[in-house]
Amino acid sequence: MLRSVQQGFSLVACHAADGCCDAGYAETDSVLPVHRWRTMTLEPFQSDQVHDPEFERLVESLCVRPNMYATPATYGTVCAYLCGFDAARSGGPLVGLQQWLVVRHGDGNNLHWCELARRQLPTVDAELHDEELAIRSLGRLLAEFFAYRRANGITKVFHEYARWLLKQSWYTGPLHHDSGPIA
Repeated sequence: MLRSVQQGFSLVACHAADGCCDAGYAETDSVLPVHRWRTMTLEPFQSDQVHDPEFERLVESLCVRPNMYATPATYGTVCAYLCGFDAARSGGPLVGLQQWLVVRHGDGNNLHWCELARRQLPTVDAELHDEELAIRSLGRLLAEFFAYRRANGITKVFHEYARWLLKQSWYTGPLHHDSGPIA
């Protein structure tokens, strides 16, 4: 059984099977054996981190030189290429992207990540063709997502998305409470 409580800025957890911490909290002058308690950091667990440096390098290269990967080099073909690569890896490389974009944009729960990303890209740059600007901006947006997911973990991405869902008046899914959405 795992019991945890926030104490100061760290979590303390007991993994004892004998229920020594059934009260649900740890006291600083506890008579419990010290070896049963360990301090947990507030960083994401290693298993919570989704880091694929090979895919991140591919995205960077694809968005800088799209003609090497997709013909014609349009925003749509680049997104299709990324979707295909993501599908070939069972959805791992882009897990959480749609949810992160929804929370970031505050709307678009019914949209594919490609359209959500397009709605969040800058629209004006006189030096670049519209498609080239969109592709390069997509690369920067994806790099921001990868950095966020690496720093915070995938659980935080989905936690923030769930909190966003609960604030929506139209949401009636499994997270919905009878007392109404959480503020």
